[in-house]
Amino acid sequence: ILRDGRTWKYVDCGPKEVPPLICLPGTSGSCYCFFMQQSSLLTKGYRVMSFDIPIVHTHKEFCSSLDCLMDHLKIPQAHFYGVSLGGFLAQAFCLLYPKRVH
Repeated sequence: ILRDGRTWKYVDCGPKEVPPLICLPGTSGSCYCFFMQQSSLLTKGYRVMSFDIPIVHTHKEFCSSLDCLMDHLKIPQAHFYGVSLGGFLAQAFCLLYPKRVH
């Protein structure tokens, strides 16, 4: 999806009525590296989304772009999980946009 001038590739599994768990990969990961987590959590009724990290220059730029993407996808709040760089970006997003954290 093209949003905020950036291309976002993502996988979205599970019921749309519940706040998703947004998974962010490390530097060399992709949205597909969370397949096992998605498969397991999907059977328990959770919504799991995983995103590729688009090209950005700063963590604040990433956070702003993710905020715009969440607006576009009509996701008011989510849970966040990240690995390596994705963990850093998840923490940065939660600090900058605390009302988005479920």
